[in-house]
Amino acid sequence: MIKKSVVCFLFIFLSFIFVCDSYCSQDQQGTNVSLSVNPVFYISAPTSINFNSINPGQSTPVRTVQIHCGTNNNKAWSINMKVLSEFTSGAETMPYDAFKWLGGTGGSGSWYLDEGYVKSTDVMIYSCGPNEYVTSPNEIILNLNFKIDVPGFQAAGEYTTTLQFTIFEN
Repeated sequence: MIKKSVVCFLFIFLSFIFVCDSYCSQDQQGTNVSLSVNPVFYISAPTSINFNSINPGQSTPVRTVQIHCGTNNNKAWSINMKVLSEFTSGAETMPYDAFKWLGGTGGSGSWYLDEGYVKSTDVMIYSCGPNEYVTSPNEIILNLNFKIDVPGFQAAGEYTTTLQFTIFEN
């Protein structure tokens, strides 16, 4: 009788294991997960620089302008600068070389002073350092210094021009 109950128990136990094994099987499937990170590439400059009033033949105080740059493209980049026209007030103009570019600070790259005044053609003023290829989520802040040497013969007026900065990948 014990043999029958042992055999019966083993039969039930093995049947249970077989049934459990068929219901407890495993299968695995890999799923690829992807994500596209959008590029960040920008330059931001103030909308205006006011040198206030000055007499003919004098120089304005130096004005520091902050330029903000950011990228995540992992490439070298540079900044060009140019003035879109001479300073004008009605029909009066002020020569390009009156608008002085005195260099800059900030960043870990290289600064280029050129001839020391703002030109009407693109001139490279800054080239990023290797650790600035990816700046996101932070940004690089560059400080550019300008002044205006007003000619002694300059006619009175409210003179304006547009200074343009361009960031580009090398």
